[in-house]
Amino acid sequence: MGDYKKNKVLRSTEIHKLNEIYDVALKVNAEDESFYPILEAMYKELEETRTNFYKLHNKIISIICDKQNADELFKIEDDFRKKIDIQYYRIQAIYTQRLMKPTTQSVAIPGEQLPISAYLNLPKPELPTFSGEVTEFRSFLDQFDARVHTVPHLKAIDKFNLLVSCLKGVARDAIDHLDITADNYTIAYDLLKERFNNVRVIASNLCNNLECSPKLTSDNSKELRSLLDTFSKNVAALQKLGLPTEHWDFILVQLMLKRLTVSRLHDLNFITTTVLFQVMLN
Repeated sequence: MGDYKKNKVLRSTEIHKLNEIYDVALKVNAEDESFYPILEAMYKELEETRTNFYKLHNKIISIICDKQNADELFKIEDDFRKKIDIQYYRIQAIYTQRLMKPTTQSVAIPGEQLPISAYLNLPKPELPTFSGEVTEFRSFLDQFDARVHTVPHLKAIDKFNLLVSCLKGVARDAIDHLDITADNYTIAYDLLKERFNNVRVIASNLCNNLECSPKLTSDNSKELRSLLDTFSKNVAALQKLGLPTEHWDFILVQLMLKRLTVSRLHDLNFITTTVLFQVMLN
């Protein structure tokens, strides 16, 4: 019980930080320019704060597994997690909409395309990279679309140059035959989507990642965490493809249990299948 209270107190500290950033983001969203530099500074701590929150949240989830009312407590904690996630994504959206804008000394004319130099001072994070792994393409595309492809005042030729700078290996080879011109940008973009956005191939690779995940050789927490991360990442990606993973609990749990040690299996015998799977992946 001591660990339970301690982790909840530590988690509340990270929650307060997220709430503070969220409050400032709402001020920025209301176009209070005095808060723009404050959000710019606080945003740098957002990812670390969210990571700390999840580490402590996962510890709390692990502890409540030992309680008789584990199902009820898990639902309460998971609803709480969802609320924090909404705040996090809202901050991201406000930051992108309000602060990730081209900076230039000249006055932009509506409809005018600005040169790439106007975007060189975009706030971090850096542009994503993609080397040809199909399971990573959708994540790459979402980030590239948000930061480059859908930016209305960025010229096509500059979008193409930025696209090329993000590609490596076979992904770069896929469009290497195209000259870097404004007219070829859309062709290159569509070629990449056609080549790497194959749902069947992506789903097959994700399932293969689950089937080929290594068995634990000991009760080492790092090994277990690595296994859980593998399942969490790939199941989330399958769900994003539109596959009904919410009905796969039993199959996925059986797949995971085959990779656990005997002592780990003994510890988990009393937990229901649904709770077990949700606890493992959160």
